[in-house]
Amino acid sequence: MSRSLHILLRSKSAGETRKEYDFKYSALKRRLQLGSAEWIQEFLEVDGIGVLLESFRQICEKGDVKKRLPDTYLQLECIWCIKAVMNSEAGIDFIIDNADCVQKLATGLDTEDVKVKKPIFELLSAMCIYSADGYKRALEAIEHYTNCI
Repeated sequence: MSRSLHILLRSKSAGETRKEYDFKYSALKRRLQLGSAEWIQEFLEVDGIGVLLESFRQICEKGDVKKRLPDTYLQLECIWCIKAVMNSEAGIDFIIDNADCVQKLATGLDTEDVKVKKPIFELLSAMCIYSADGYKRALEAIEHYTNCI
């Protein structure tokens, strides 16, 4: 799974259309939503969430001040994939246990686009409600983000 995941989420290749590239995230989101607990666990074990968050970070960094609609859509698709992972106990525990994951998620706050910020705040809020450690991680990520801007 690890190699195929890295290939799936790699940067857009020269011959690949934007629609084909966007479809990868839609397909992954669907697989994450419908996957068994075992599949989610395997996804986490092969660092699938790390690859996904790194892809998200790269998408967030590549744009200029005025994001294009396709970039916003791609950011949202990544966020929805992360949400699908966090909808499992193993997924949310994994993200909370790894401060780097939460900080990469918080990098998406560095936008003026409310459509992107809102679901990130929702995920951070879910972590706060889930556990005391989640609350701590969410606050750390927001503090880290505010210190970086």
